[in-house]
Amino acid sequence: LMRIAAVVVAWNGGEALERCIASVRGQGIFRLVIVDNASRTAERDRLQRLYGDLPEFELLLLPANVGFAEGANLGFRAALEAGAEAVLLATQDVTLEPDGLATLAAALRREGAAIAGPLVLDQRDGRELSRGERLVPALIC
Repeated sequence: LMRIAAVVVAWNGGEALERCIASVRGQGIFRLVIVDNASRTAERDRLQRLYGDLPEFELLLLPANVGFAEGANLGFRAALEAGAEAVLLATQDVTLEPDGLATLAAALRREGAAIAGPLVLDQRDGRELSRGERLVPALIC
């Protein structure tokens, strides 16, 4: 089995972050890295209290909000250093379907791809927002 870690970049995530974490935890990941982008003290304390002592979690409590891209980079680095072979990247408002990670992992294995993207639906009305596309680079002659 592929060792998959999840990286969730968050800022004052509250209930949305809890829904995200709950949807990711049961998916067979070996590590969940939460990158907190300088949330309020109460939110950081809550994250530390809930997840700080759990071995499958790694909390990166950043002293300043470095934005999503840098937060993702820091999370990826932590996941890879922990031994991840693949990384699921999410924001705090993502909720995975129960078989979401298995579907993405199967696509990676089947296609021999380095990256896979899911179907993204609006949680409010189920409208399709984005679909993972298969991009084939053009040949340069």
